[in-house]
Amino acid sequence: MDVTVGELEIMGALSGGVIMFGDEGEEPLLGVTALESAGTAVDPQNQRIKRLLTVRLRGLRHIQSPLPLPRECQTQHRRDGVES
Repeated sequence: MDVTVGELEIMGALSGGVIMFGDEGEEPLLGVTALESAGTAVDPQNQRIKRLLTVRLRGLRHIQSPLPLPRECQTQHRRDGVES
């Protein structure tokens, strides 16, 4: 069985995930991890994929983390308020 990583698009949301290629003629499967990483889940009652509720983190900038962020995760703020 071949295994790789790649981009998955589910309901317009892009995310990364592990892709495993099965044998010829096998049915494709979409796992829970792939669904959740794209912000979706299975609604077992209606047998459909639904979007999960999300929280915007941008508004939480003022909250200080007890651990320092790595330099590549920090944003620079200019005087006009635009992030660079």
